[in-house]
Amino acid sequence: MKPLLGLLLALLLATTLAACGDQDAATDPSTPGTPGGTPPAPADGPASDDPPPGSTTPDQGGEVVALLSESAAGGSVEAEVTVLDSDQAVEAYVGQFTGPTLADQVRDAVAAAAPGPGQVVVGAVVWLGCETPAGAVVEASDRVRLVANPKPVAKVECLVPVTTVALAVVDAATVAG
Repeated sequence: MKPLLGLLLALLLATTLAACGDQDAATDPSTPGTPGGTPPAPADGPASDDPPPGSTTPDQGGEVVALLSESAAGGSVEAEVTVLDSDQAVEAYVGQFTGPTLADQVRDAVAAAAPGPGQVVVGAVVWLGCETPAGAVVEASDRVRLVANPKPVAKVECLVPVTTVALAVVDAATVAG
């Protein structure tokens, strides 16, 4: 009986992972927050595909250096970036992730980013959904944000969302607070 249960559990796990698609895929219909649903509105305004009023052209605030994803890694879409300018800041940030590899991916990408003088690495969860966005952009106005771009369009329904983190190098003055 136990071997049969183990086989069924393995089959269920394989089916679940296959339903979520390839983590490197470029499209997904779900929006952040709930697979196949709409995201909760951020605390400072309604959810929208349009940049917030007063925002500048994407990527004027910095350069996206990594887009990292893992299924069932936890975290939540963030309205603002987190400055990752020390080992302590990186460890505090990756503490939100429950998946086995996303925290290590973030640590490695921050170490490889090599910001120049007057620059810092920032990160944010930009998407939760069945698949990953093709990219992300930096938006800077009165605050710096990292945004999935383009936002994936759902092709499949999944049981386990994929967490996508974007890292960028930005001018330190834009995130000084």
